[in-house]
Amino acid sequence: MEQMGLFDWFLKKGKDDVDLIQFSKLNNDNRLRQIMEWGDKIDDSKLKVFQHAIMNDSDSGIKMAALKRIHLFRDKENVRLFLNDERTRTVGQACEPYYSMALSRMGIISNEEFEKRINK
Repeated sequence: MEQMGLFDWFLKKGKDDVDLIQFSKLNNDNRLRQIMEWGDKIDDSKLKVFQHAIMNDSDSGIKMAALKRIHLFRDKENVRLFLNDERTRTVGQACEPYYSMALSRMGIISNEEFEKRINK
């Protein structure tokens, strides 16, 4: 079986695509509300939308809201790969302290490292 790359995973078709299309049609306030609502419900089927929001949303508040909640998808091995990817790291640096918060909540960095990063 051929292993799928992290960003090839975005190309899969299905219900996720419908969610992503509907999400992208919302205005900024409604996209933020949707991220918050889905995050509060801990709906694993929405992971693709959260990843898309972090990487592509034009509103930094939406990126930060998605980063704040992405740890809720900890059962997904893709979250860890996604957060450690160089492209995500580049985007995440502009969304501190939320990127480091996501790393800490996923156990990728220690609480001490998190404290050091936010107290720079």
